Amino acid sequence: MSKKSRQDRVISPLPVSPTLDTPDEIAIEATAQANIPAMAFADPVRVKPIIGESVLDASGVRKTYGSTEVLHGIDFTLYAGERVALIGPNGAGKSTLMKILSGAYSKDEGAIFFKGIERSFASPKEAQEAGIAIIYQELNLIPYLSITENIYLGNELQRGSLPLLNWPKMHAGARDALTPLHLTIDPHTLVMNLGIAAQQMIEIAKALHHRADLIIMDEPTSALSLNEIEDLFTIIGELKACRSCTSATIWMKSSKLAIALPFCAMAVTLVR
Repeated sequence: MSKKSRQDRVISPLPVSPTLDTPDEIAIEATAQANIPAMAFADPVRVKPIIGESVLDASGVRKTYGSTEVLHGIDFTLYAGERVALIGPNGAGKSTLMKILSGAYSKDEGAIFFKGIERSFASPKEAQEAGIAIIYQELNLIPYLSITENIYLGNELQRGSLPLLNWPKMHAGARDALTPLHLTIDPHTLVMNLGIAAQQMIEIAKALHHRADLIIMDEPTSALSLNEIEDLFTIIGELKACRSCTSATIWMKSSKLAIALPFCAMAVTLVR
């Protein structure tokens, strides 16, 4: 086990969840109490699941701002196909860790191995090209572009050597990306005409289309209703049955343990 001063990966029991604020969250907690995985009450020792090889290994990761150390030498491992929740109160370092992994911030110390290779991403684009997709709370879609255009943005397909876009092939590819998410929306649809829940699904579809090995979701339930939250986690669970998606690891950042844990196999807890 690591020293107590470190922020370590633990399997957290439901009772330490932060206070729930809304009726929807209280309703989800009631469901969670009845369906909480037995492993949530196990001894807080990391056990390798029978899912796949490790996708990401972090060791001794530290980050300091001035005289304040935000990340205190954390260690954890994520495995292929795993669904993991990153839990902690405000100020625990969740956003900082997430941005280090996605290339937005740099770490001060420690090592991060992604798919077996030590990496230190210089930018989000570099992380994305390596196979890490991040879906921020403020969704990164262009509202005045179509679903297809958003999915292929920066990776448009051309008609052979001609300076023309291959729209039929891109629309077909967009439909293929939407299929595992049970979305039957016309890919010609402008994103501005979609609700928040549907836009979030488009972000996931985009990540799957680019064959992301690690999908990081920033507070994905914050703007969703109870039904939308249930739909989101149902689809995330079903992705494991999708042949083209089974290796994708989904890491969800949340401050609400009672909401996140029932839908994830494990939880990484950051404690200040």
